[in-house]
Amino acid sequence: MRIIWPALLGFLPGLLALSLQGPVFIQEPPSAVDFSNSTGTILGCSALGNPPPSVTWLDASNRELPTVIRYREVLSNGSLYFQPFPPEEYIPEVHAASYRCRATNSVGSIVSRECRVRADVSQTYQLQVQNVFVVRGNSAVLKCSVPNFMKGLVVVSSWMKEDPVLGRTSIHPGGRFTITAGGALQIRDVQTEDGYTRFMCQAMHKLSGERRVSMPGQLIVTEPDGNQAPRTEQSASSINVPVNTPVDLICSARGFPPPSFRWYRETGLMQQEISLVSPFIRPMGNVLQLLRPQTSDSGRYICVANNPLGEDRRDMTLTVTAPLSAYIRPQQQTVDAGSLAMMNCTIGGDAAGPLEVAWFKDGRPLNMGGRHAYTESGKVLTIHGVARSDRGMYQCLVRGTEDNAQGSSELTLGAVAPELLGTFIAQTIQPGPSVSLRCAASGSPHPHIIWLLDGAELGGSNGLVLNSFLASGGDVVSHLNITSARVHHGGLYSCVASNSAGSTSHSAPLNVYGPPSARPPRNLTVVAGTDVFLRCPVAGFPISSVTWRQGDLSLPANPRQRVFPNGTLLIKNVEGSVDSGQYSCVVSNTQGQSAQSSLGLDIMKPPEIAPFQFPATLREGMRAQVSCSIISGDFPISISWRKDGTPLAPEPDVAEQQHQFVSNLLFMNLAARHSGQYTCIANNAAATANFTARLVVRVAPMWELEPKDTSVLYQHSVVLHCQASGFPHPTSTWLRSRGSASDEFVPLQPGPRQFIANNGSIVIHAADSSHQGHYMCQANNGIGPGLSKSIFLRVSVPAHFSQKVVNQSVVAGETTVLVCPAVGDAPLRVTWVLGPRSLSMGQVREVSTSGGGVAAELHLTGLSRRDTGAYRCVASNEFGQDELTLYLNVKEPPESPNGIVLQEALSRSITIGWSAPYSGHAAISHYVVQYREQQTTLPASSGIPMSPESVWQNATVGSEARSARISGLRPATAYLLRVMAVNEVGLGAPSHPALLALTTQEAPSGPPVDVSAESSSPDSLQVRWKPPASSYSNGEILGYQVAYKEVSALGESPAQLRRVRGRNRLEINLADLKQFTRYQITVRAFNQVGHGPSSAPLIVTTKQGVPDAAPTNFRCKMQSSQSIWTRWDPPPVEKRNGIVEGYKVFYQLVSSANNDVSSEVEVKKTTNLETSIHGLAFYGNYSLRVAAHTALGDGVRSLPIFCTTDEDVPGPPEQIKAVSMTSESILVTWARPARPNGIITRYHVYINAIQQSGPKEVIKEVVFGDRDPTFEARRLKEFSTYEFWVTASTRVGEGQPSAKVTQSPVLRVPARIAGFTKKLVVNLGQSLSMSCITVGLPAPEKVWKFQSRTVSQSDSNIQILPDHSLSLATVSISDQGNYTCHVENVYGKDEVHYEVMVRVVPAIPTMNVLAAAANSLTVQWRLTDDGGSPITGFVIHYKKDNAVEWQHQMIDADRRNFVLGKLSCGTPYNLHVSAINKVGKGKHSQTVSVSTKGSAPRAPSQEEFLEANSTCVTLFLDSWTSGGCAINYFTVELREARQGVPWTLISSKISPDQGEVTLRDLHPSRWYYVRVGAQSDAGGVQHEYIFATRNSMEEIVMPDLEPQKPGSQHSVSFTDPTVIVPIISGLICTAAVAVCVCIIVRRRQYEGYQQSSSSSTSVTTAEQNRYLGKTLLMEMENKRNSDQQQHHRGQLYSPSPARKAADSSLSCHKGSDTTSAQDYEICPYATFSLNTAAAQNNGHQTMDYCMQFQTFSQQECYAGQPSGSSAAAAVASGGYKQQAAAGSKEYYSRVRRKSNGRIVSNVPGEPACLPKQISCISSQQTLPLSSTTGVSSSNGGRSRQSRHSPPPLGRPRSCAMADSADSDSSASRVNANFSSRSTYHLHGQKQDKMYERDSSTESAEASPEVTHRSRRCEGPTR
Repeated sequence: MRIIWPALLGFLPGLLALSLQGPVFIQEPPSAVDFSNSTGTILGCSALGNPPPSVTWLDASNRELPTVIRYREVLSNGSLYFQPFPPEEYIPEVHAASYRCRATNSVGSIVSRECRVRADVSQTYQLQVQNVFVVRGNSAVLKCSVPNFMKGLVVVSSWMKEDPVLGRTSIHPGGRFTITAGGALQIRDVQTEDGYTRFMCQAMHKLSGERRVSMPGQLIVTEPDGNQAPRTEQSASSINVPVNTPVDLICSARGFPPPSFRWYRETGLMQQEISLVSPFIRPMGNVLQLLRPQTSDSGRYICVANNPLGEDRRDMTLTVTAPLSAYIRPQQQTVDAGSLAMMNCTIGGDAAGPLEVAWFKDGRPLNMGGRHAYTESGKVLTIHGVARSDRGMYQCLVRGTEDNAQGSSELTLGAVAPELLGTFIAQTIQPGPSVSLRCAASGSPHPHIIWLLDGAELGGSNGLVLNSFLASGGDVVSHLNITSARVHHGGLYSCVASNSAGSTSHSAPLNVYGPPSARPPRNLTVVAGTDVFLRCPVAGFPISSVTWRQGDLSLPANPRQRVFPNGTLLIKNVEGSVDSGQYSCVVSNTQGQSAQSSLGLDIMKPPEIAPFQFPATLREGMRAQVSCSIISGDFPISISWRKDGTPLAPEPDVAEQQHQFVSNLLFMNLAARHSGQYTCIANNAAATANFTARLVVRVAPMWELEPKDTSVLYQHSVVLHCQASGFPHPTSTWLRSRGSASDEFVPLQPGPRQFIANNGSIVIHAADSSHQGHYMCQANNGIGPGLSKSIFLRVSVPAHFSQKVVNQSVVAGETTVLVCPAVGDAPLRVTWVLGPRSLSMGQVREVSTSGGGVAAELHLTGLSRRDTGAYRCVASNEFGQDELTLYLNVKEPPESPNGIVLQEALSRSITIGWSAPYSGHAAISHYVVQYREQQTTLPASSGIPMSPESVWQNATVGSEARSARISGLRPATAYLLRVMAVNEVGLGAPSHPALLALTTQEAPSGPPVDVSAESSSPDSLQVRWKPPASSYSNGEILGYQVAYKEVSALGESPAQLRRVRGRNRLEINLADLKQFTRYQITVRAFNQVGHGPSSAPLIVTTKQGVPDAAPTNFRCKMQSSQSIWTRWDPPPVEKRNGIVEGYKVFYQLVSSANNDVSSEVEVKKTTNLETSIHGLAFYGNYSLRVAAHTALGDGVRSLPIFCTTDEDVPGPPEQIKAVSMTSESILVTWARPARPNGIITRYHVYINAIQQSGPKEVIKEVVFGDRDPTFEARRLKEFSTYEFWVTASTRVGEGQPSAKVTQSPVLRVPARIAGFTKKLVVNLGQSLSMSCITVGLPAPEKVWKFQSRTVSQSDSNIQILPDHSLSLATVSISDQGNYTCHVENVYGKDEVHYEVMVRVVPAIPTMNVLAAAANSLTVQWRLTDDGGSPITGFVIHYKKDNAVEWQHQMIDADRRNFVLGKLSCGTPYNLHVSAINKVGKGKHSQTVSVSTKGSAPRAPSQEEFLEANSTCVTLFLDSWTSGGCAINYFTVELREARQGVPWTLISSKISPDQGEVTLRDLHPSRWYYVRVGAQSDAGGVQHEYIFATRNSMEEIVMPDLEPQKPGSQHSVSFTDPTVIVPIISGLICTAAVAVCVCIIVRRRQYEGYQQSSSSSTSVTTAEQNRYLGKTLLMEMENKRNSDQQQHHRGQLYSPSPARKAADSSLSCHKGSDTTSAQDYEICPYATFSLNTAAAQNNGHQTMDYCMQFQTFSQQECYAGQPSGSSAAAAVASGGYKQQAAAGSKEYYSRVRRKSNGRIVSNVPGEPACLPKQISCISSQQTLPLSSTTGVSSSNGGRSRQSRHSPPPLGRPRSCAMADSADSDSSASRVNANFSSRSTYHLHGQKQDKMYERDSSTESAEASPEVTHRSRRCEGPTR
């Protein structure tokens, strides 16, 4: 009972495990989620399983997600909640990250696919519909442009159009309009009137639901330029779309006549036309719509556009992709431990790019290797030898470029071999205590544990207690308890755990002290062929020996037997005939005690089955038999059968016959169910054997789902079933009849809408008439004749129309035909049922169409407005009916507008107004304003381009508009304008006569053309261009601005600007550039208004130069005695100045141990950054330099570094001499080796006594050092002959021996010199000593000779020292020659010679200058003599002509030319060169005088240089010519042109970069001198200019008032009152008379013009050319029309009204161009038109009812009348008059009031005099003026005003040109990138008036035109 209950409790977990199920996702997050920060989102995740799984979330690193307060939270249901957040709290780690959810229970864990979350922060964006050009009659596609950052988040939801008649309405698909799936709007059959409609798209934000409407776009409809063949436009050739996502294939083409479109799909080698409309694929002209594309729709589509002139094709490839999916088969499997497990990952969908497959186990990546292996690119997972750790959940994760998916599978374990989890240990104990042994095992099924003692199974007796139970974890635990251990309990204990899957065991000894004690004998049964261990059944411990015997045979007796030290007997590969029997064993201990026992060994053979198999041709209904024969094995043997691993089920058709060793299996009637694996199992007491054979029963096909006739409705789907069963599985084949006959069938090919499913059925989508016919299904598997069935598919087509709504328009009075085409199965009926007029049968005709349908034609004649309305047509047949509605519109064109007036004329636009005309009983859709340029007859100097008569251009406005602004005009150009009304019928007649108007001027609108640049030198570029086209000049071009900047990979540098003044100056040289550098150059023109556009950027590269810097980090290292290794780094990139082609290493031998010194510099070339130089001198010190070189030459050389080669063994001593000193000594001397190859450390002197017999003994002596090459050999034998030779040694080793000499010691020693004849080289001025060491007995006499002359002590510079050596204190050239030392005694004589060579400094070089540049000189020299010493370098000395100190430049010895740089431009230099050797520096060459290129600056003309107005003058410094040398600074001085007035220094150093200098605070009507000096390196130039400021009214001082210039001999002084008063009086009188005459003449001329213009019906050339002087008639027309329009509006217009300032400042600032009602003060010389009551009551007759008045200047106010000098002739023209100054391009406006034919000075009720203030007027500006005048502005600031620009003195010029290309209505700005301008106040003068000149802006949208010489004086005060 103690065992049963724990066992039952232990089985409960196993019972519960039967219902365990791993987690499976029922909802997992998608692969990508976008959400708005304003809404947040929730990611759902849930799973099923038993026990229910828990859900957690992981980040990209597989870490569990924490909750982030206010941003991210994991809900209790497992969902992940992202909360809404403000944009500034966006956290990328939270809102742009990847997440997974994980489901976990006790079985295992799975993770979901990766979900990429992206939060979209609300951003402002704008939609735009781009304008589209389209030829009339063609199709157009309008697209809704969405910013790139919003693509994918915004979808187009609808389209709208803004019609002039109906306003803004929504566009519904149908008729000519189609909205594609991509959101584009397709408009077919585009007509001219479509160009007057604006189109808008409406888009919705997918995340927030916000809707926005785009900016409008238009169709720009052009008329066809003749007939042309279709041309398809470029479009996407490859389109990818997910399955079931609508897509449109768009084919845009142009042609005339408008092309028609056909669509084809490529199927195999054929192209099938897509001709019928269906619910799924619909061709809509040039758009092919696929509403629910499937993967079968993927393929190549062809669009064909054709018209009578030809056709064009466009191919498109459509790829329909299914979402990525993954599925693991099997979903769940149970595998026995140790077996093989396989999992197959099936991947579905069409992912883009390569797929990555990864396997996971329990939510973690599975490591490959060992028992786990991948096959088939990772799709198949194989687990070899399944273990307990392999159970759990497996996942296949598939990742593509944009998608990922996962599939899961559960692996559970079946039968698992036992595994011991707990065992016992070996023990040695004394008898008596209790012992407990424990074993725990696991396995499936639960294992059974038995205990063995020495191989014999134990039971619960003899003091042993066995206990086993099942633990809670499913493990089996067994205990063996010994109550009181005795000697017989000792032995080898084993616990064996076994189940059906296998067994395992553990053994350990339990030793109990005691004498040997035998156990009862026992028998042991084993299987033949195995190994067996026999343990002697004797207890006791310790044991000293065990012996075995088999019968009388002592063991071991053969190699198969072995006795181990513990007494165990091993028998390998037991054989029954040899090894079976009784075995005895004797056990002894050390005390001599022993015990004997025995055991019997019984060997059994296992069963062996003979192989068998079933016949391979068995079919259903046959009989079969198979026998299982046991050919070996001991009896008794039992035999059983299994089918597919399970016991055979009882069946009447299967019988089993059993014999002693044979079992037969009989099949009486084979059927398909009998197929399978049959296993015969044989077992006996030894083992179990099995053999398996496969039975295959072939079965003929049988219908499971037989085909049958089917009907399907048109455009519906149908499935034709054909399913059969059999073995092998039959193959189904479909055929279709050829034509209508049903007796001839051909194989069925899959089509775009039909395919054969895996089960053999045919699936047809959107069936049409092409699918109707006979089909045959055949099923065959090779068994029997197969199956075949023919069926018929009928497709019923209901009556229907391809279009539901048709719009048709027709002009009144015409005849039209309304066509109602229908298709469907016959009989098909088509009838007209409704219309505005009564319909008669005679009007209806029925015709057949080419597609087999029927069309009903309704013929209507004599159409009128009453025929407008809806006509309905109905088509029907037996399968259905459809209705078509046709809308007919009958319309008439409108009449021409009237009352055409000019409202405003600006530089780029003209505004006109009109009255609405008769509409033609159809709403006017829009108005067409036509305009064209009109030929002018102005002089060429006027700046207005000459143009021929041009074609009319069109502009459209809405139907409600009564005015139009025509933009995009050319400045300063005359235009004719007329208006036409348009309705849906067409254009009405144009207005008559056409209106003439003139645009004002503005900055250039075109860039210079043909800009080119070439690199004239490595550091300069020559830029050339041509002026803009005259039509783009918009006035006189004053000059050009050249902008250039460096372009590099690191980014663009700031642009530098150069300005060229003058229209015809079309080139500039850009100097001081970087060499071999890419520059971007643009050029733009400027005139008095501003800058034009820049030319297209020109990228040009300067020429390659040579590197400016040497390679860096130059280093060297000795390699050997004749080689040196060098390495360096490249020069800095910015210093390379080109492509470095390689490097040159310059090396020169400086000194060496061999005294080899060379002036030659050798070069080693390489392309690497290191090199080795070989073939060098031994132990030579080398100077090394390196330079990089480009294609142009070598760059700068590096500073020299020095390296020395290694030492080598020296050469032999050059000479050797042995002289006898005494009878027993010999003096040996020698000369140093000619090539010591290092530092001589010692000499070895070898002495060999030459003997006749006996061994020769060589004596080796060492002489250390190299200073005394002598050795005295002593203790020699007299008259014996000795042989001597010497070797030298360095630290490397001993060198070669010298020649051998012999000598004998003698008593009588002849005179000898211990020295050698040699050549001595000495530098000039050094000292020299020549030795003469002598031997001899008696002592010899010594004599020195020089050039055969005996030297005495009295010789100067020569001294004989006590040791008889000769010394020269200071060597000179005269000391050069031969010196001889002569010695002699009675026994002999000797002498040595010294040849002395004196080295001097090098000779004088010869130098000449090769080339001169602005900042450099190239010099060359020759050297004839190096002075006997190698040249070490050259030095060039140079200085400026007037300088005192010389500068110098050191040059390498190998150079014979040099470029001397960094010199001053245009400066004379003196220079000479000297050579240097080791002796010193030689004399320099003859001094050469040469100048660098360049000259002093040149002054410009006065017209180019300055411009003055009443209080300031502007100096244009950039107009000075540099002369080739950059100007360093300017000086400016000023004084009045009066005697005795000193010069005032404005500034002594003005930078030329300022460009302009403004001198302010001048007095009006004064003459001044200005003296300007320009200083450059080449020198300075001063030039004086004389100018006059303008008077208070900005008028020019008369030229005859010019003062006497400096140096003039005239004695007349204009300051003399006796001279100036008569002159001024005469001028005033003359001017007054001229004014009166001009007023009378002009009034008559203009009245004649009024009469002629009122009666004229067209504009003639004579009218255009009617000028008074040079007054522009077109501008007068502009003003007259402007005044007329203002009379209509009841407003007052002024050419340029000025607001009254609150202070007394007279400064003029830029006026605000606004039309708001503000208070303005009347400006001097302004003319106004005031409406009277009569004018208001008489409509257009403003010319006769206009009251005018004129304001006057301040002087006129004070004097009571205008001055004669300032009055001008005027022409009265309807309240407006205008004046053009002769010879200028400026047009001025002055108006006087006309009242009863006379001119009055002011208006009643107005003050007789204006405030003391000057107002500024712009001559070509039209602004509104309020009816109240003389009211001060409410702000206290200075008024911003405009003024007239009177003709200036000299050349027209702008005084302070606005630097930006466009002007606005605010204060003008100065662009610092263009020029800088300084303003100077003249201190000490009364600053009572200040005048500023500016250009006023016409409107907020147009560029201004300033007068030709307008200029503002402004800037900082100095």
